[in-house]
Amino acid sequence: MVLATSINWLAKLAALGIGLVFIGIGVAIIRFGGPVFVGLNKMYSRLPGRWQYPAWWHRFLGAMIVGFGLLFAVTGVLLAGRQIQNGP
Repeated sequence: MVLATSINWLAKLAALGIGLVFIGIGVAIIRFGGPVFVGLNKMYSRLPGRWQYPAWWHRFLGAMIVGFGLLFAVTGVLLAGRQIQNGP
């Protein structure tokens, strides 16, 4: 019983850690991603079609990654270590 409980907590901490890593990556993209996308736009300006990333793209992408990290962290903490039952 003690071993199963410790594995359960390790699974919950691992899921929380993975979620927090995604949240950190998303916040970093929101905060520091602007110059990266400006550089990509400069590289793409030489290509035909002249497609460019919108100015808000790094904030949108970062918010999507933060949302995924929150979803993973919360559901991981709630559901990690549970057994899936197939049937009654």
